[in-house]
Amino acid sequence: ASGQATGHTVRLSVSADNGSHWTVVASNLPASLGGVMWNSPSLSPNTSPLALWRAESEQEAVSATSELNFVLHNSPIAYYVNDDIRDSTDVYCTAAGNSTNTGISRDSPKRWISEILDTYNLEPGDTIYVDTGIYAPSEPTVIGDLDAGDAVQDPGRQVTVQGSTNTWQGGSLFFLSDDSVNAFELTETHGIRLRDLRIQGASNGVAVQDSYFIAGDWLENRGCEYGVWSSGSSNLVLSHCALADNERAGVWFSDGAMGSLHVGSSVLWSNRYGIHLQQGYGFVSNSIFGMVAPGSYAYYMQADRPQTAFQGDYNNLYVGHPSGAIGGFQTGGGASARTTTYEYVSTWTLGTGLDSHSLPQDPLMVDPANSDYHLRSPQGRYQPGTGWVTSDTNASPLIDAGSRHSTAWVSEPDPNGRRLNIGRYGGTAEASKTPQDGKLTCIFPSPGARVS
Repeated sequence: ASGQATGHTVRLSVSADNGSHWTVVASNLPASLGGVMWNSPSLSPNTSPLALWRAESEQEAVSATSELNFVLHNSPIAYYVNDDIRDSTDVYCTAAGNSTNTGISRDSPKRWISEILDTYNLEPGDTIYVDTGIYAPSEPTVIGDLDAGDAVQDPGRQVTVQGSTNTWQGGSLFFLSDDSVNAFELTETHGIRLRDLRIQGASNGVAVQDSYFIAGDWLENRGCEYGVWSSGSSNLVLSHCALADNERAGVWFSDGAMGSLHVGSSVLWSNRYGIHLQQGYGFVSNSIFGMVAPGSYAYYMQADRPQTAFQGDYNNLYVGHPSGAIGGFQTGGGASARTTTYEYVSTWTLGTGLDSHSLPQDPLMVDPANSDYHLRSPQGRYQPGTGWVTSDTNASPLIDAGSRHSTAWVSEPDPNGRRLNIGRYGGTAEASKTPQDGKLTCIFPSPGARVS
C-alpha cells in the first residue's frame, strides 16, 4: 500500500466456500505490512478447493478479493463425477453429473473427470470418485504435473481416480468409439493411481509418458490397441488388473534409464503379446497369461537392448492356440530381425531360467470372454450379483498355486489352503476356496519336457 493508503490499517479475511461466509484472520494490520503468517488448520472448515482471500480497509469502504480460488489442503479432498443418470447403481453420488456442478460434493458431481482437472489443482491424497455409468469421451483424459501426487507408491500420498466398485452392474466404463484416441494420458507426472476403471475401444487404454510412481489397481482394459502403453517411465505397478483382447499388447513398456514394470495378481488374456518389453525391466508374478489368439505370446522382449530383462515366477502360462507361445526374444530389427521362440513352459524355463515355479495349465476361469475371471471351485467361488456358489464340478489348478513366500492368503476366505491363489482375485475376499476332496493334478512333465 502506498500514497493515500499509507498509515491505514486493513482487516484480512478468508472464505472456504467461494465467498458465502468469511472468517477474519487478522485486523488492525498496517496496510504496508506486505504479508501475514497464518495457521490455516484453525479455520473451520480448514480444507477446501474454493478458498478466497479478502482485504478490507478499516478506514475506507474499500476492499479487494482474490480473483482466483486457492486450495486449503489440510486434509485430502474428495471430488465427484457421475454420468447423466442418477439411479440405484450409483455408489458415490446422490445426483446426476452436470458440467455446471461444483464437483466437490456427492450432490453436485461434475460430468467428466477432465472438468475436475481443469477447475481444481489436485494435491497428494486427493481422490476423484467416478460413479457407475458409461462414459464416452471424444478426447483423452490428461493428467499432468499440476495434478501430481508425491513421488511414492503410497495410496495415501497419491492422486487417485477411483471408479465404481459396483462392477456387477457395469462399474465405471470408459468406452471410446474412436480407436485412435487414448482413454487416459499420464504425461510428465508422478504419484497417480487409477483404480476400478473399465476401458474399452481406445488406442491406448492408459498411456504413460515420462512419468513415475504410477499405479493401476483393478483395471479392466479390453479391446484396445494397447491395454497399457508406457514410454520413458518407471515404477509402473499393475495389481489385480485384467488386460484382454488387446490388438497389440496387454502392456507395452520401454524405458532406457533402468525403468521398471511390476505386474502382480493379474490376468493377461487373448492379447497379441501379454507383455511386450521393448526396454527396461519387467517383474511378473501370480498372474495368468492366456495365449488363445493366433500367434500370441505371454512375453516378448527386444533381447539385444541394454538394461532389459524379465523376471517372472509363480505365474500360469496357458497356450490355448496351436500358434501361441510362451516367449519370444527378438534381436535386430526390420529385415534383419530374428526371434527365438519358446513354445512350452519347460523350454522357456530351461532357456531363460524364468518361471521355474510357473504352470502351463488351463486356468479354468469362469468366463474370461465376458469379464468373469474367478477360478472354478466346487468348494465355493464368488459369483458377482449372487454371492458364493458351489455348483462347479471341477477345480482350477491355480488355487493355492501362488508364491509360497506371500502372506496375502490371509485375506482369502476359508478354506484357503494357507497359500495364495494365482490370478486376479488371489489374496482378496473373492478368492476361490480350496477344494477339500484331495485331488492331485499332474503338472510335470508338461508338453515339451523330457524325462530320462
